[in-house]
Amino acid sequence: MKIKNWGTLAAVGAAGAYLASICPRINNRPDISSFEGKVFAHRGMFGGQIAENSIEAFEKAVENGYGIELDVQLSSDGQAVVFHDSSLLRMYGEAKSVSELTAKELSEYGIPTLREALVVIDGKVPLIVELKGYTSDVSVCPIAAEILDEYKGEYCVESFNPYILKWYKECRPDVIRGQLATSFMREGPRAPKYFLIENLMTNFITKPDFIAYNHKYPGKLSVVLCRKLFNIPVIAWTVQTAGEWSRCADRFDSYICEGLPKKRIKK
Repeated sequence: MKIKNWGTLAAVGAAGAYLASICPRINNRPDISSFEGKVFAHRGMFGGQIAENSIEAFEKAVENGYGIELDVQLSSDGQAVVFHDSSLLRMYGEAKSVSELTAKELSEYGIPTLREALVVIDGKVPLIVELKGYTSDVSVCPIAAEILDEYKGEYCVESFNPYILKWYKECRPDVIRGQLATSFMREGPRAPKYFLIENLMTNFITKPDFIAYNHKYPGKLSVVLCRKLFNIPVIAWTVQTAGEWSRCADRFDSYICEGLPKKRIKK
């Protein structure tokens, strides 16, 4: 048979490959209904004298009925600690790396361990655990997973790093996992791997159960297709104003927010 339109055939093939690359977990999906339609306090409810990712911020979120999103990475002595940045510079004005300090040394700045945070949250609100990592090193995964295995509350994990999600796919397949992303081509960094993450084209490897995407880019094709075609929830991050909330309302399924009112937002 003579093929007359190679261009059309190539376009169809490319479209099929693209859809295959962004396809999330389809079979044996865990129940994620408890995370849909929820509002999560970004790094707890912080502000004023209450620091982000602190025990006080988690207590306040629990008190006001919000879910919690928090960040986990490793200290120099291999403990899972709750802190966002790779260094203390922004928060404490010191150019010290988190990975160079022990959990005890970090505690002097008010930085809790994951175990300490879980004791406070105690299953009272749903929890999103963002696992930090910028390379193929996934040593944070087994350490955090061992702690979370003992936790009785509802939680899921998320990460920008596909290596981390791949570890969870292989080693904790029953744990709900989500791909974090944004428009890296607009906001940087712009390396090829970030283009793939931005467009959710590592999903075929990690098979996420949800997407957590920068609220500023709800029209990203891969995000829309994951939500509408593959029917997985998309969480907006990080919503900070009433205007942003209004623009997000019908385009996302859950919300990670800052500046939350003391009375829980009803969805």
